[in-house]
Amino acid sequence: MSSSDSSHNDHAAQHKAYLDGLHLGFNTPDEILIPLIKLATGSDLVRKERIVKGESNEVYEVELTSAHKVILRISRKDRRRFEREQWAMTQCEKAGIPVPNVIYIAALEGADSPSWASVQTKLAGRSIRDIQQSEGISDRRLQSILRKTGEILAIMHGIQTHGFGRIDGEGRAEYETEWDAINPIIENEQLYDLAKEYEIDVRLLEESLTVARERTHEYTDTPRLLHNDLGPDHIFCG
Repeated sequence: MSSSDSSHNDHAAQHKAYLDGLHLGFNTPDEILIPLIKLATGSDLVRKERIVKGESNEVYEVELTSAHKVILRISRKDRRRFEREQWAMTQCEKAGIPVPNVIYIAALEGADSPSWASVQTKLAGRSIRDIQQSEGISDRRLQSILRKTGEILAIMHGIQTHGFGRIDGEGRAEYETEWDAINPIIENEQLYDLAKEYEIDVRLLEESLTVARERTHEYTDTPRLLHNDLGPDHIFCG
């Protein structure tokens, strides 16, 4: 095993331990989940399996008496997160992009803290990460998958939003221009703290900020839908 492989494995183990610890605090009881699933789907919960991958939500794969499977996600941060996703996925579906169907969004009754639930259909296939970890994936197949992913992203980037920045449940964003959205970010002094924390050369950061300020003439006037969180856990293959 090379030193790079060892470093990668160490990082993966550390990240898994971090996620395991984080998700220990995500524990909604069955007496809340079971009626929620019934209300959302009209079927009873047969079995649920915890999915410990992301950092934001409590997530389960749920098998129903109807033999269908759904994904239940619980957020303790913001109901609007799910509403934003639903708008985006609806637009993607209209454009021919395979996405889950959101069938239910609601406040979680009886939870210890303000929480919101989203129930959506389960996509077919497995994620790239799961395939890599189970049987591996050849460079040729990976290149083919990433090429197809790029084609899908190109379609997504053709979807227009209403304004720039984080959208709401109707696809409307806070800023009228791209510069209005970017300027508060590049003028945020916390960028230097983050650069120090992640050991990024400050000179590189300053060069990047200079480019962002000097090339405003290249910014677009047409806001587009972006993914912003695309990774091996989010690319599914049949």
